[in-house]
Amino acid sequence: MKKCPYCNTLNPDDAEVCENCGKPLKGQMLALVCPNCGKVNALGSRECSVCHTKLSQSNHQLVSREITPRKNNKRWGYIALIAFGLSIALFTYLGTKNAHNSLAPNKTEALVFRYLDKDKKVLYNDYYIFNATNTLLRQHFSIAYIGRDAQGARPLKVGTLKRAKKLYRQNKHYSLYVRKRDAIVSGPQRVIIRDGAEMFSTAPGRHSKIRQRGSNFCVVKGDKQVKFIEIETLILIDDYN
Repeated sequence: MKKCPYCNTLNPDDAEVCENCGKPLKGQMLALVCPNCGKVNALGSRECSVCHTKLSQSNHQLVSREITPRKNNKRWGYIALIAFGLSIALFTYLGTKNAHNSLAPNKTEALVFRYLDKDKKVLYNDYYIFNATNTLLRQHFSIAYIGRDAQGARPLKVGTLKRAKKLYRQNKHYSLYVRKRDAIVSGPQRVIIRDGAEMFSTAPGRHSKIRQRGSNFCVVKGDKQVKFIEIETLILIDDYN
């Protein structure tokens, strides 16, 4: 039976016009009409998009195509809202991590690690070339060991950016990585710098040099004499203004 969408009269399935009001019955479609509020919903809807009454798929009816059934997009709205919240949280997390743990990209530095005893007297110096070639959220860096005391200082006697990059390529690389608050150097002797993460960070928009923070407590594997460390950035001629 066809139900007239204008006067609700039931007509035979082959009727082209309503027997009561004479309105055309063409252009109709099956839909689910909510028994509670009368809202027309698309076939397959589990609940009414207006009052959320559960719908039975067997209770479909013919309705005019002029009445557009409203699909239930509530679930997709929730998904979009959750995705938006997650994206905001991700960008906030990345920005915070970048502000604390990432160094300026594409920056080559010559560094001297100055090791001190418990009275803060200098025991020896190690020279490294640090190359910050990565960008956001990098916590693991590669550093090239140049040498100790005079052996390490000699190649950097004329400190140019070109010379530093060449030394970086020619010498053995070790790892420097930030783990929470500490900074760890893998070799040639393992060094754990307490609260060293702040020494290997730069404030965005301020400067690109490694921070000078005075002496930090450190632990050097196989050398109990070392109690503190100071890290100094050596000026490369190309960086000098």
